[in-house]
Amino acid sequence: MMLEQRLVQATNETNILLNALGQKQKYINHLIASIPDPLLVTTEKVKIKRINKAAKELFGYEEEELINQPISKILGEDNLLLQGIQYGALSDGELLNNIEVNCQTKRGEGISVAFSCSAIQTEIEDLQDLIYVGRDITRSQRAQQRLVAQYTTTRILSESATLAQAIPKLLQAICESMEWDIGEFWRPTKDEEEEITENLNLQKYQEKDNSQYLRCVESWVRPSVNIPEFRAMAKLITMPRGVALQGKIWASCSSQWIKDVADDGSLTRSKIAAKEGLHPAFGFPIKSDGEVLGVISFYSKEEKEIDEDLLQTTAAIGSQLGEFIKRKRAELALQESEERYRDYLKMLAI
Repeated sequence: MMLEQRLVQATNETNILLNALGQKQKYINHLIASIPDPLLVTTEKVKIKRINKAAKELFGYEEEELINQPISKILGEDNLLLQGIQYGALSDGELLNNIEVNCQTKRGEGISVAFSCSAIQTEIEDLQDLIYVGRDITRSQRAQQRLVAQYTTTRILSESATLAQAIPKLLQAICESMEWDIGEFWRPTKDEEEEITENLNLQKYQEKDNSQYLRCVESWVRPSVNIPEFRAMAKLITMPRGVALQGKIWASCSSQWIKDVADDGSLTRSKIAAKEGLHPAFGFPIKSDGEVLGVISFYSKEEKEIDEDLLQTTAAIGSQLGEFIKRKRAELALQESEERYRDYLKMLAI
């Protein structure tokens, strides 16, 4: 009877302990689930053991899609966070703080996350887990990129004597600051077969616009991006008003965004875009006094969600360019008037 009583007592104590452990585990699970920032737990070999709800929502994966997968599936192979872990093993309690990482969601969209990472001892001696807590900084980083683009545009226009000097620098600056792969400048032309020998000559803007086509007269491509056919085709075609991305921008006199150019059958170069791996595109008009003086468009190989703030920023840049062209056009007209006046005075002197 005494043995039976001890056995019952031990069983009760075990049940109490298991219940306490269960409550503790439930508490930990609830705590992890309630953390608003993405959290991941990995082994020392950086295989994912656990993620929270915020991580699933940010990266777009279900838990079963990531468990036992390398964390590089999200973070990529080449980043400072993984290098810091692999080559400088963290000791218990040591922290890597606010390491900015370019991540990729399940949809293929690039996002920026600032991660902090620390090591914790497991129940097995000399075996650690790694805890990553991230903070999505994509919006703030993009806001910073837009400010840089606006500042750079202002600087380039102030330093440029002509449109021909400004446009190539501007295409490169916007592509680099906002992470797009190709930028193009399209100019209205009256003749579909027109040979443009002076691509950005302001003389072309002297008359009131009655153009019927757009022609690509300048482009910039990121050196690491290989899209020879897409770029070459731009030099060979013209865009009628209302057709494809550039024509729609021209007709609507407003910025436009296309989620995936390869899926848009209305685009003249959609098949080539699909072949060379281009996806999102956007563009904006260069406007002055209600007249569209040109269209600037951009393409990327990386998936991107529509960015309304970017469209507003670039619309403002389009207005800046329009004022620049208007001012240079006025300066050119004044210069020609002065030359005619001097010629007239010479004739009187004779």
